[in-house]
Amino acid sequence: RFFCIDCGRSYNEELPALSTPENAFTLALSSVEGKRGDTVTVTVSAENNPGFAYMLLTLSYDAEVLSLMDAEAVGSALTLGRVGNAISLDAAQNYTENGTLLTLTFRIAEDAEEGDCAVALTVSQCFNEDTATIAAQSTEGKVSVSATLYGDVNGDGAVDGKDVIALRQYLVGNGEVE
Repeated sequence: RFFCIDCGRSYNEELPALSTPENAFTLALSSVEGKRGDTVTVTVSAENNPGFAYMLLTLSYDAEVLSLMDAEAVGSALTLGRVGNAISLDAAQNYTENGTLLTLTFRIAEDAEEGDCAVALTVSQCFNEDTATIAAQSTEGKVSVSATLYGDVNGDGAVDGKDVIALRQYLVGNGEVE
């Protein structure tokens, strides 16, 4: 039983359950690592998806460190639209899948400083197929930029004899280098 302070009436109905962080519709961005000049992919996953037919997102990141090369919806049920840092996802009916919704491919600047660069999405609009507003939140991801270790041909984080072997194999056409 509850009392409405606006109209002064009493109600016997049960109050609807409020969304809590444990069951809220969340878009979770992954965290990845790369070196200067690398291309990296951040995934955007849906958790506790109640079903949406349209979502408008605003992407934010440090453009001095990262350049967005591509944004791609995962699966054939979603259509992606993109203008600048605005991304829309829409479907003919409620899309209810949890898991990866979207991949964001970035290139790390050649002159990027070592450290973390935040990648975030703001949910501007989210509606179901009946045009009801869906509450959604997002968690921030990051791209960790690591220093390039010159001479580390095989990419194992050390410069040693293994790099000489990898380079020789590459030069004779029997291997790849990082």
